[in-house]
Amino acid sequence: MAVLNDIINRVRLELGDNPAQFSTTLTSNGGTSYYVKVKPLEPAYLVTTVTSGPVTTSTSTNTTVSVGVSGTSATYAQGVDFTVEEDLGIIHFINAAKIPAAGTTITVSGTNYRYFSNKDIINFINTAVSQHTYNRTDGYGRQMTLALIPTVEEYPLALLATIEALWALATDSAFDINITAPDGVVIPRHQRFDQLTNIIAQRRAQYMELCAQLNVGLWRVEMGTLRRVSRTTNKLVPIYVPQEIDDARKPERVYMQNDLTGRTPLPQVASNYDIVLTQGDSWSATFDFPNDMEVLEDFTITAQIRTYPQSPTLIGSFYVAIASSAARKISLSLTPDQTKNFPVKAYWDLQFSKYSSGVKYFEQTYVQGLVFTNPRVTDDTLGLPSTLTVLSSVRTLSLYNISLTGLQTIDGVTLTSGDRVLVNGQTDNTTNGIYIASSGAWSRASDASSSNQFVSGMTVYVDKGATTYGNTGWTFSGTFPAVLGTTAISFVKTVNR
Repeated sequence: MAVLNDIINRVRLELGDNPAQFSTTLTSNGGTSYYVKVKPLEPAYLVTTVTSGPVTTSTSTNTTVSVGVSGTSATYAQGVDFTVEEDLGIIHFINAAKIPAAGTTITVSGTNYRYFSNKDIINFINTAVSQHTYNRTDGYGRQMTLALIPTVEEYPLALLATIEALWALATDSAFDINITAPDGVVIPRHQRFDQLTNIIAQRRAQYMELCAQLNVGLWRVEMGTLRRVSRTTNKLVPIYVPQEIDDARKPERVYMQNDLTGRTPLPQVASNYDIVLTQGDSWSATFDFPNDMEVLEDFTITAQIRTYPQSPTLIGSFYVAIASSAARKISLSLTPDQTKNFPVKAYWDLQFSKYSSGVKYFEQTYVQGLVFTNPRVTDDTLGLPSTLTVLSSVRTLSLYNISLTGLQTIDGVTLTSGDRVLVNGQTDNTTNGIYIASSGAWSRASDASSSNQFVSGMTVYVDKGATTYGNTGWTFSGTFPAVLGTTAISFVKTVNR
């Protein structure tokens, strides 16, 4: 997903507005405001030192100013004792009790930029994001945000933000006028505006080309997918990813993107946080909340996972713990037993509630999102062999004692001569196995008729059945190699298709 800092750095690279270090020494006149001779400034890295007498002290933090006064030092806090106008390069001392005396030396060092502060660049990026993702949703109907934009779109987004920044420079240069010197020499100041507009045109063409190639942004071609709608429910018929015939995983639902003009995405109040985990794995994360929030212990904190919002099916509940009450941190976790049966996609949210005399009088959803679960490969919970030998499927399955002769109806399936049948419920379990049905006596199937064929991982799939056993897989679980007629033979269900 797109990262704000990466886009900021890319925009600065495109503008040639990379950070530079500076150090300015000023002499106090007893006033409160001082121009540090460079702009714009980066407040996060600003260090200001005021020297009086033989003592000089300073700090490298981004929130303090150290002042030496007659052999003593005092700490100045940014926002309390002084403020910074980053775009103008001016420092204001606002604490009347700590204004530097006249004649003292003020040294200011830190980082400055050529054109724009980080605040300005972020404004350009926010404008670019709102335009680049206009009326656009992801496959789940959510408004696209910077956190949801794919990494491949970072550069087009940076180009659009660069165009916004260049227009700001062009507007500034539009007020310049040509200068004519007394000796008749003309300085054509309008050329700077012409150069900027030419660069804007080039960057615009570059952005347009990338958007057309990736089908994103302002030059995105709107596309829709025709879908079938049920006549009885008026709901879309689900679409699933096609699977190979021996792929026993649960079908994976496909969620089609639908953001044609006229469909305005719903606004979101809660923060969005998607969870990605692997089936059967444990998961945990820590969430930070504002320091001015009420004490966490005063709330009842609940986080649940459901198949869809307002669904009656509860997939799981998070274990909630207060990681740090003072720092307003809570941790959420899931155990392997919880995640082993998670669907590919589900919804979750985090709610804070308050009760009085058993009645809820406050509830707020702070975080919401999706839970994506990747199916696991290694699974030691089933007790299955590491390799499977898959035989040709059988038509049906018998789990009760039957006569191994004649064409009969088993589990709602009427057999015909030549049908393969998995027999797994004989009173004499040595006669279990895979048989070929016929009008006379049945015979064991050729791929399961000798002792050395009953090996670890021997698996067969059932095609039909009136009960829940149709479309299931069964694996040999007896002693192997088996001795036909002597060894008990049994199969256990291992796969639901």
